[in-house]
Amino acid sequence: MKKTNFDRYLDEQLKDPAFAARFKRALRRVADALHARVRIVFEPAKTGSGMRVAESAASYRAKRARTKRT
Repeated sequence: MKKTNFDRYLDEQLKDPAFAARFKRALRRVADALHARVRIVFEPAKTGSGMRVAESAASYRAKRARTKRT
């Protein structure tokens, strides 16, 4: 899969220690507000799984051409 400019930007940001510190601080604030804890887990990607979304597929119908009524 080809990397987009945003992917490259994120890679650079995640390598920056200052960004990582800000990111972790923000996650901790959210967790505190939700009375939860932060746990980050890196797991190997499943091969051939492709990208998925949590939503069901939208049904699209072809639009009808408008005709002039007389």
